[in-house]
Amino acid sequence: MGLLLKAGAQAEFNIEELIRDFCGSNPSFHCVIFWINGDKEKTLNDIIDMSSKHGVICNYLPGKNCLALLPGHLDMELFSHRISNSTGSLVLFQFSANSFSIALNTLKPYLH
Repeated sequence: MGLLLKAGAQAEFNIEELIRDFCGSNPSFHCVIFWINGDKEKTLNDIIDMSSKHGVICNYLPGKNCLALLPGHLDMELFSHRISNSTGSLVLFQFSANSFSIALNTLKPYLH
């Protein structure tokens, strides 16, 4: 059974499935967790506007955190720096992975 997180009041969201799907088309990828400083909805929309063409943004993490999944060919450091400077968000954690299990195991502390 996957790790299920609430996605609002309407549905359940499965972050495991999101990561597995992203890994399927991106064998090498980056994960970045941002802590959103200020209004979560507005800042999240800014992050999505700046990065949705490059990867997947998941806002269903606990608290004011969001997860960015990026293809391996992108410069993770540059991406994180630009998002952080533009939105005032803080980079909590970032890493590169080449498998679903590595990504999920590394992210687990941030999913609760």
